[in-house]
Amino acid sequence: MYKNFFRELKTHWLATTSIALTFAILCIYIFLVHYHFGRSDIIFEDQLQYLPLVEKYFEGKLTFYDLWATQGEHRLFGYKIIFLLNAIFFELIGFLDYYINAFALLLLTVLVYIKFNQSLKNLCSRFLRQILFLPIVVLMLGLANWGLVVNGGMIVAVVLGSLIYTISYIYMDKLFTAWSKKNAIFFFLSSITGTLAFGGSYFLVFFVALFFTFFAKSITDRKLNYKILALTAGTVLLGFSIYTWDFQAIEIIATKFGREGQLLHMAKYILLVLGNSVIQTDLFEAGFNDYNIFYAIGGIVFLIYLYTLRIFWKSQMYKTTYIPIFLLGNAAGLFIMVMLLRSDQDLNTAFGMWWYAHTKFGFIAILWIFYFTVLKLRFSYKKDIDLSRLERKIIFNKGTLACLFIFLMSGSIYTNMAETKILPNRTAVFANTRNLVLFDKKTLDKEIEEKMKILEYPNTSKKSQETSYYANAPVTKEALRIMEKYSLNIFSDHFRQSVFKYQLGQDIDTALHARGWNLKEWRPDGTGFYWIEPISKTLIRSGNAGKLIIHGYTPESLLRANLTLFINETTAVTKELKPGLFVLETQVPKNQNIYIVISIDKVLKPLNGDVRQLSIIINDFHTE
Repeated sequence: MYKNFFRELKTHWLATTSIALTFAILCIYIFLVHYHFGRSDIIFEDQLQYLPLVEKYFEGKLTFYDLWATQGEHRLFGYKIIFLLNAIFFELIGFLDYYINAFALLLLTVLVYIKFNQSLKNLCSRFLRQILFLPIVVLMLGLANWGLVVNGGMIVAVVLGSLIYTISYIYMDKLFTAWSKKNAIFFFLSSITGTLAFGGSYFLVFFVALFFTFFAKSITDRKLNYKILALTAGTVLLGFSIYTWDFQAIEIIATKFGREGQLLHMAKYILLVLGNSVIQTDLFEAGFNDYNIFYAIGGIVFLIYLYTLRIFWKSQMYKTTYIPIFLLGNAAGLFIMVMLLRSDQDLNTAFGMWWYAHTKFGFIAILWIFYFTVLKLRFSYKKDIDLSRLERKIIFNKGTLACLFIFLMSGSIYTNMAETKILPNRTAVFANTRNLVLFDKKTLDKEIEEKMKILEYPNTSKKSQETSYYANAPVTKEALRIMEKYSLNIFSDHFRQSVFKYQLGQDIDTALHARGWNLKEWRPDGTGFYWIEPISKTLIRSGNAGKLIIHGYTPESLLRANLTLFINETTAVTKELKPGLFVLETQVPKNQNIYIVISIDKVLKPLNGDVRQLSIIINDFHTE
């Protein structure tokens, strides 16, 4: 019965032509839905620093140099144009970057699949090729890519740059097969476009990938086409000139190698980045954070990379395609870039989610090369593979391959599961941020000054209700001023209409909780309640009676606590709370938006690693 089912499945048009594409589209759909509900349509993190460009445009003072100028070692000319067009035509929609990233990742996956399918065409059925590509889809489009989709700013340049440079790799792969003016022109244009618009410091990654592949090519073919060499040399020199024009980071790079103990620090940093490519950020933040384990895992990954290069040559895969070598070179380029530009930083920064943008290409190449070799060994062309019998038995048996697959995919699988649990907290953080900006500017200004940043992407490993913007205080204040001045993003009519589709309500669920309100929880009997922090802030609409009523509960562990209630920044009620239920009533102005602050002088410390600062429980909160 099952054999007949799978036989019919393999002959079905959808199964034989669209499994991988359907799965990829499903992943992107899950991605978009997941992160649409996991964030708000707000500008945050490094996007804030581009707001002065918008003001210069509206004032007629914008120059080409403003768009061209470098930021550290990054040149983000292309992204600055995208950001500017977003502000001019769409009132600075925060989700635009998010959709651009998702579409670019999907297109990148399709391009990789086309080359993957072509390389295995003579080794297995189309159905099997589709199935084998599914883990690569998970690497490319799974929730482990959250940092490449949710974030905007420079991440857009990273994703689009990866897409454009991959197009360059594909055209160079075609040139290795046969010289073509058309392919040469497309290689040149895509390479220069990627460097000009989205290169950033990732031009170095592209350059290393090219060098890496040409070195591999020279081993198998000592008579490289001089036209290809001239084309590549000219492209790299022009790209390097574009990238380094008015560049200010070369002196910084030079100083990093003269520091005492720097080489050892670099080696540790690279091993941690390699280890993080397996473990990934969410698993690290969940407590799997022993540096020695990461060093060991990083060393294993490095050895796997080296062995993958060996079997690439032994299986003669170079006769079919060099794309996996380009992808391995892409990962190697990241490690060199990290060594030059980042390895002087604290070791904790080696666990950033942004490295996954390139390390995943290394894993894709490993799977691809192993697929190719195993299919040759198992089904055909065994004589073409120069591997010893012992090596074939040890490396290419089912147990070893299963362990390799689990090892490479474990972090991505865990992250996909962890992200579903993290989503509610991330949603609450963005809601708090949005409400602070719109309704609680006094607290907003205070937080900017005290924390030096607000609207930063939330720490997803902790049950935190804080908000932050990723910039120093002057940059944050300036960005908010410009957005409000020109009615952009969170201050635009479009944003208010799409986010606040209801009128401000008179009860606990339709009020706007600006700070200190944790996610609603439920008792077994179906009644809901909210834990609040020692300081909680709410905006609510009052009614005709002008009365505020609060029903709450004081945990026994607090013993006695003092509550102070502020109405529109004026002290309205002070009350000593004893353990148990309580009711608080007070008069408020009628038919107005009322700003309420509840202050509790004691803190309850939760158990089981919960880092929230809690105080009392609010069962009901409404006006009449």
